Amino acid sequence: MAIITLTTDFGLKDYYVSAVKGVILSLSPQSTIIDVTHLLDANDTLAAAYIVKNSYKNFPEGSIHIIGVDSNTNTIMPYTVAYSNGHYFIATDNGIFSLLFESIPEKMVSLDAGGKQFTFPTRDVFAKAACFIANGGNIDDMGEPKTTIFQRGLLNAASMGDLIKGIVVHIDNYGNAITNISKNLFEQNRKNRAIEMSFGKYRIHKLSAGYFDVVEGEVVAFFNAEDFLELAIRNGSASELNGIKINDSVTINFI
Repeated sequence: MAIITLTTDFGLKDYYVSAVKGVILSLSPQSTIIDVTHLLDANDTLAAAYIVKNSYKNFPEGSIHIIGVDSNTNTIMPYTVAYSNGHYFIATDNGIFSLLFESIPEKMVSLDAGGKQFTFPTRDVFAKAACFIANGGNIDDMGEPKTTIFQRGLLNAASMGDLIKGIVVHIDNYGNAITNISKNLFEQNRKNRAIEMSFGKYRIHKLSAGYFDVVEGEVVAFFNAEDFLELAIRNGSASELNGIKINDSVTINFI
């Protein structure tokens, strides 16, 4: 029994999600469909990559992950199936794969769409491709081999001397801001030095273990369950109170 996950920016108002599920159940009725999210902002590949990157590894190997975000295609960014870390990923190669993976996936193919442009590729291309794999098909038979991906590197923070510079990559349902600054990068550069974190109008000089290390209403910074720096306000919305937005700069200065 195959597991097929769905991550889209479709919302829940229209018929789009049900149409994709209908195609999957028609072609592969034994499959289990899991909704990761359908509430991403339109065409927000950065947030899609963050969510898929941190959710897929919790599923069994062999799971198939459809990413229906910014799915328009061209000769540079084709419909693509990638196989990496025991999982299959189906999306338009719009930079999503460079955000998901640290290196080129083990195997990729450009999906053969018959030379057509689709206005609903998640239903008409991705769902059918997922079912082909779910029913035992080999991705080598789905299109031409592909060895390069469209590059976007926004999930990688950078260290420069006494600084780490990153950005906000996701704001969760609670208004907490998640950055692309990893715990590993932080520990490599800290060297027992004091810190000053800067974002928006705020300066923070300590890391906490979690939300409850500060009093209600206070700003807190800590590494979350996925080991990325998270900025929050206890029992409040960091994004609303501080005006933090996706792509906003976050800096750590080692003193």
